[in-house]
Amino acid sequence: MDLFFHPQFVHFPVALLLVAGGFYAFALWQEREFCLRVGFLLHLLGLGGCILSILTGRVEEADLIHTKDIHELVVLHERLAYLISWLFAMMAIWMYLRQKRIAKVELVLFLLLFW
Repeated sequence: MDLFFHPQFVHFPVALLLVAGGFYAFALWQEREFCLRVGFLLHLLGLGGCILSILTGRVEEADLIHTKDIHELVVLHERLAYLISWLFAMMAIWMYLRQKRIAKVELVLFLLLFW
Protein backbone atom coordinates (compact mmCIF):
# COMPACT_ATOMS: atom_id res chain seq x y z
CA MET A 1 0.00 0.00 0.00
CA ASP A 2 1.52 3.29 -1.11
CA LEU A 3 0.59 6.25 1.07
CA PHE A 4 2.55 8.95 -0.81
CA PHE A 5 4.41 10.30 2.22
CA HIS A 6 6.60 12.72 0.31
CA PRO A 7 3.91 15.23 -0.77
CA GLN A 8 2.61 15.32 2.80
CA PHE A 9 6.03 16.11 4.29
CA VAL A 10 6.95 18.82 1.78
CA HIS A 11 4.37 21.31 3.03
CA PHE A 12 5.62 21.45 6.63
CA PRO A 13 9.09 22.89 5.96
CA VAL A 14 7.64 25.43 3.54
CA ALA A 15 5.15 26.65 6.14
CA LEU A 16 7.68 26.60 8.99
CA LEU A 17 10.28 28.53 7.00
CA LEU A 18 7.72 31.12 5.91
CA VAL A 19 6.60 31.70 9.50
CA ALA A 20 10.25 31.80 10.64
CA GLY A 21 10.87 34.55 8.09
CA GLY A 22 7.88 36.41 9.47
CA PHE A 23 9.29 36.27 13.00
CA TYR A 24 12.70 37.41 11.76
CA ALA A 25 11.02 40.34 10.00
CA PHE A 26 8.94 41.19 13.06
CA ALA A 27 12.19 41.36 15.07
CA LEU A 28 13.00 44.57 13.20
CA TRP A 29 10.18 46.38 15.01
CA GLN A 30 9.10 44.56 18.17
CA GLU A 31 10.48 42.30 20.91
CA ARG A 32 13.70 41.65 19.07
CA GLU A 33 15.21 38.89 21.22
CA PHE A 34 11.98 36.87 21.53
CA CYS A 35 11.19 37.09 17.81
CA LEU A 36 14.72 36.07 16.83
CA ARG A 37 14.58 33.04 19.14
CA VAL A 38 11.17 31.91 17.90
CA GLY A 39 12.23 32.53 14.29
CA PHE A 40 15.40 30.50 14.84
CA LEU A 41 13.45 27.62 16.43
CA LEU A 42 10.99 27.57 13.50
CA HIS A 43 13.95 27.80 11.11
CA LEU A 44 15.49 24.68 12.68
CA LEU A 45 12.16 22.83 12.59
CA GLY A 46 11.83 23.78 8.92
CA LEU A 47 15.29 22.36 8.24
CA GLY A 48 14.29 19.14 9.97
CA GLY A 49 11.25 19.04 7.72
CA CYS A 50 13.52 19.52 4.70
CA ILE A 51 15.51 16.47 5.75
CA LEU A 52 12.32 14.43 6.15
CA SER A 53 11.14 15.64 2.74
CA ILE A 54 14.38 14.58 1.12
CA LEU A 55 14.32 11.17 2.80
CA THR A 56 10.69 10.49 1.89
CA GLY A 57 11.38 11.71 -1.65
CA ARG A 58 14.15 9.18 -2.03
CA VAL A 59 11.83 6.41 -0.84
CA GLU A 60 9.08 7.51 -3.24
CA GLU A 61 11.59 7.73 -6.11
CA ALA A 62 12.20 4.00 -5.86
CA ASP A 63 8.54 3.37 -6.76
CA LEU A 64 8.57 5.57 -9.87
CA ILE A 65 8.51 4.19 -13.35
CA HIS A 66 11.52 5.94 -14.86
CA THR A 67 11.42 7.25 -18.39
CA LYS A 68 14.12 9.58 -19.65
CA ASP A 69 11.93 12.68 -19.13
CA ILE A 70 10.79 11.63 -15.66
CA HIS A 71 14.38 10.86 -14.65
CA GLU A 72 15.55 14.32 -15.75
CA LEU A 73 12.74 15.99 -13.76
CA VAL A 74 13.47 13.90 -10.67
CA VAL A 75 17.17 14.78 -10.83
CA LEU A 76 16.37 18.51 -11.16
CA HIS A 77 13.81 18.28 -8.33
CA GLU A 78 16.35 16.51 -6.10
CA ARG A 79 19.12 19.02 -6.84
CA LEU A 80 16.83 21.93 -6.02
CA ALA A 81 15.84 20.26 -2.75
CA TYR A 82 19.49 19.84 -1.75
CA LEU A 83 20.37 23.39 -2.78
CA ILE A 84 17.50 24.96 -0.86
CA SER A 85 18.22 22.82 2.20
CA TRP A 86 21.91 23.75 2.22
CA LEU A 87 21.15 27.44 1.77
CA PHE A 88 18.70 27.46 4.69
CA ALA A 89 21.21 25.45 6.75
CA MET A 90 23.91 28.05 6.09
CA MET A 91 21.49 30.80 7.06
CA ALA A 92 20.66 28.93 10.28
CA ILE A 93 24.38 28.80 11.12
CA TRP A 94 24.62 32.54 10.39
CA MET A 95 21.71 33.26 12.72
CA TYR A 96 23.07 30.94 15.42
CA LEU A 97 26.43 32.73 15.41
CA ARG A 98 25.05 36.27 15.22
CA GLN A 99 21.66 36.09 16.97
CA LYS A 100 22.70 37.80 20.21
CA ARG A 101 24.52 40.71 18.57
CA ILE A 102 23.01 41.03 15.12
CA ALA A 103 22.72 44.65 14.00
CA LYS A 104 19.61 45.96 12.30
CA VAL A 105 21.41 46.40 8.96
CA GLU A 106 22.71 42.83 9.12
CA LEU A 107 19.23 41.56 9.98
CA VAL A 108 17.82 43.36 6.93
CA LEU A 109 20.50 41.72 4.74
CA PHE A 110 19.72 38.36 6.33
CA LEU A 111 16.01 38.85 5.59
CA LEU A 112 16.66 39.79 1.97
CA LEU A 113 18.60 36.57 1.49
CA PHE A 114 16.10 34.55 3.50
CA TRP A 115 13.13 35.68 1.44
